[in-house]
Amino acid sequence: MTIRISAPLAKLCLLATLSASSTAPAAPDPDSEGNVSERAIRYAEGFSATREESDLRNALVLDDFQSASRAVVAKPKDSASRTLSESTGEFWVYAAATELFYDDDGDGYYHYLRVSFDADTFFTDAYVYAELYLSWDGETWERYFVTEDFLLQGSTSLDEYEIETEFVTGYPTGLYDVLIELYDADFGDFVGEFGPLQSSDFSILPIEDLEHDGLPPPPVPISHEHGGSGSISWLWLMLLLAGLLGRRCEEAGKCSR
Repeated sequence: MTIRISAPLAKLCLLATLSASSTAPAAPDPDSEGNVSERAIRYAEGFSATREESDLRNALVLDDFQSASRAVVAKPKDSASRTLSESTGEFWVYAAATELFYDDDGDGYYHYLRVSFDADTFFTDAYVYAELYLSWDGETWERYFVTEDFLLQGSTSLDEYEIETEFVTGYPTGLYDVLIELYDADFGDFVGEFGPLQSSDFSILPIEDLEHDGLPPPPVPISHEHGGSGSISWLWLMLLLAGLLGRRCEEAGKCSR
């Protein structure tokens, strides 16, 4: 993890199946009044090569996505680790990384995440897509994003793909695990994954949404009393009073000579 101050028919059928599956819905996160907040993010995706190395993607072109808590796809965390027999062996994730950006209140938790990964294939080229998951409670994976279909070209690193996500609401302050699942875009088959078991980069990331990452409160003004300046002020006050008393004595003719 780096912290710094980004198949048309088959895919649609798979998403519909996941949404209607018997996997348990994500546990909602009630606020202090017991209200359940929806999940909302802003995101951008694309090949890493299309972005300047030191830049984030243009915030003006980030898309918005939100869903009610009851519509979030989730599954038990121990079911996310697939065995090699479940994948075809024709696709794999060669390398992946995470980067965190923007900690407005300075508490060490960030609201902007970039996940990048280099997936390879045995074929000359093939279309895939990825599903991204978060786990906050250590027990459940919650899907927060599904990419567009994108083209892999053999084992080149030029097709490295990345997703930048700004968490707006529905993601309380915590240490999150991240998981990438890779799917064949033509058939919807699971073909590979990358997560905490493959790299610590995907484990215990300090994340919170914008609602929790508020600006720090302004500092409380503190008045500092300095003995020297205070003594001088009292001296001038005493001299002023003495002058006033002397003038009154002279006017009344009561001052001793």
